This record gives sequence, structure tokens and C-alpha cells, in this order.
Amino acid sequence: MKDLRPPYARTTIDGARELFCTPCGAYRAAAHFYATAVRKQARRCKACWNKNAKQLRGGSALARMLHSVRVRIRAGAGGDRELARAWEISDVVDVLRRHGVADDGGGLCLVRIDPAKPLRPSNARPMPTRRARGRHHLRRR
Repeated sequence: MKDLRPPYARTTIDGARELFCTPCGAYRAAAHFYATAVRKQARRCKACWNKNAKQLRGGSALARMLHSVRVRIRAGAGGDRELARAWEISDVVDVLRRHGVADDGGGLCLVRIDPAKPLRPSNARPMPTRRARGRHHLRRR
């Protein structure tokens, strides 16, 4: 059985509010948390939040591609969180290998082959990021 987490918030003797950060394993002043994290009662201080974001986006070219795919699936018309969660780095590697990309895929992003179908590994192909902006990402720059 998992250990029970301590309460999210507590008030100190002098009346200051402290919030619990799970990665740190300690209570921190409310000023150490982002306002959105406090509203959602997210148990991650600014330092841990930024560290996690840096790992997600800056780990490798494959990690950045995976993060981009997940964000686009969640932000799409259907907002399919389960499909976004199902994507893994191995799926990104398989798509790159299937289309003959030998390196780590830097400067590429994955787009749909058939725009009517969801973005799954079987319906994905790599494309240079600069060329993919616009129609495939549904935004203009």
C-alpha cells in the first residue's frame, strides 16, 4: 500500500501558509509555488516544476518530439488525453525508423499522414519542423 501523503497545506505559528511539495518531501512557503499550482493543489514547487519541465522538453530530440506529439494530441479538437498518454519514445523511434530517418530526428516533428484519422504511430510520418508549421500544427507563424 502506498504511504499516505501529508496534508497539502498547513499554517505555521506566525500565520504563514505552507504547502507540501512531494518531490522535495517538505513544506514550503506559498510564495515558492506558481499560482496555477496552488489553484489546482499541485504538489510541486517552482523549482521542482521547472526541473520536471526541463527534463520533458530538453532531454533529447526524441523526448522533445514525444512532448510535442502529446501536447498537440491533447490540444486538438478531440483532446484525447488517453491517446496522448499512450505515446512513448519507442513509438517515436519506430516511426522514424519506418520512414528511414537514421539519426535521433533533430529538426523533425511527427505529423499525420491522413488528417482525418487520429495521430497514432501507424498514421504518423516525420517532417521538417519548419515545413510542418501551419497546416499540420494548425497554426500560422
